[in-house]
Amino acid sequence: MIRILLFLSLLYGHLYAWEKKSTLQVYRELLTSLAGSDTVKIYTADPELHSIFARSHEIKIVNVPEASDIIIVSNENAYERLHDVLQRNKQILVFATDYHLLKDHAGIIGALYWKKGRSQLLFIDSRLKEHHIELPQEYRPFIVESL
Repeated sequence: MIRILLFLSLLYGHLYAWEKKSTLQVYRELLTSLAGSDTVKIYTADPELHSIFARSHEIKIVNVPEASDIIIVSNENAYERLHDVLQRNKQILVFATDYHLLKDHAGIIGALYWKKGRSQLLFIDSRLKEHHIELPQEYRPFIVESL
């Protein structure tokens, strides 16, 4: 019985590590495409994203939003706290991890979120155009006119 529990806990640990690596790979490709650069400076208050990005050479976490290329928000409070920064720095891109944030805030260009256990990716065409962003062909199916 102890061997089974030990095996299951090791398996869970490996699956969790694989999931983080997979998530990092998705974000790395996505964020470097948005920034149009091989390295991108990210600001986020989300501790889970911090732990995922900590292992990346291409994604650098910055401590102040003004120093970032892209801000990633995970909830309404995080977005509201950044209101003044975003008013002063219109060139900073804002990306979300929640569908409702994307739907409710015109300043957010896209979102990568989970729905029914599956990842979902959406971009709003007019918001991308506002920032003069042309995404690679592989992301075009995820661009919508409106929500």
